[in-house]
Amino acid sequence: MTKQLRKQPIRIKAKQPVEIRPGLLLPAGTYRGDWQQTCIDLVSRQWSDPTYSSELTAEDLHSGIPHEVQQDLRSIDVTKAVA
Repeated sequence: MTKQLRKQPIRIKAKQPVEIRPGLLLPAGTYRGDWQQTCIDLVSRQWSDPTYSSELTAEDLHSGIPHEVQQDLRSIDVTKAVA
């Protein structure tokens, strides 16, 4: 049986810079992202806690990011920073 998935595009607002990795800051601003939940149990209709992700570009982040790090940031889980 396939898992059911709820996914919705959202805007994520950072009121202050957020450290998404040691030494890598996401400046304050508004970013496109996704809200997502996975169905844990179809019978009881239990859903996972939501997760939040954002597609980032080098322009979104402070300059000086090595190219290999930029490639790794195409989609990043920002759930811990969303509260």
